[in-house]
Amino acid sequence: MPSYTLYSLNKNYSSWSIRALLAARYVNLPMEVCMFYMDEPGFKQEIQKVSPSSKVPALKVTEDSGHSYIIWDSFAILEYLAELYPELYPRDVESRAFARSVSAEMHSGFTKVREVMPHNIRARKQLSSETLNDPTLQNEIRRIEKIWEECRLRTLKNSSDEDEGFLFGKFTVADAMYIPICNRFRTYNIPIENEHAKKYMETVFNWSLCKELEQESKDEGHTIAAYENI
Repeated sequence: MPSYTLYSLNKNYSSWSIRALLAARYVNLPMEVCMFYMDEPGFKQEIQKVSPSSKVPALKVTEDSGHSYIIWDSFAILEYLAELYPELYPRDVESRAFARSVSAEMHSGFTKVREVMPHNIRARKQLSSETLNDPTLQNEIRRIEKIWEECRLRTLKNSSDEDEGFLFGKFTVADAMYIPICNRFRTYNIPIENEHAKKYMETVFNWSLCKELEQESKDEGHTIAAYENI
């Protein structure tokens, strides 16, 4: 059986790292986690040794033969895990396609949300009225709410005993992609208008793996001033 090493940045600050981490934990991937702390001396040089893109997360796979290879980029890692664990996507073709589409939209979009709301799980902050009411930001927030609503309505339409309140009932790649957005919305006290979106966020924050992640983020003890002084 292969062994795995996940190279990751701070759990508190790195939204991309926790996407891979949550999915790997959900499927109980037998892995070692190697943490890099942003702003620590030499951390960029150390990452260059393990990732072709000089970025993490990166997942090292070591086969029984000793041969090893690296998967970099969070979305690529999630797709790799979904090949090993098909339950990380919905079962039917249409829902899988929808889940991949909303996941890809998250991966490539919502740049204003990322810009004005740095990921910081343990913090509680308030955006200025000017920043919060920026039309581009508001359009992105409403688009995210609409995505969550559409996912939940699809799931409710095809209701089953497997609906646990996640976007497609059970946890999938799509949830891994959007949970950091839930964290951002909570951190910056973003008003959420859509009831399906509100309930989805409640599901996320009541999930045991997210509670564990929040506690681990609090316990890290590493702070980055640029992310704290927003």
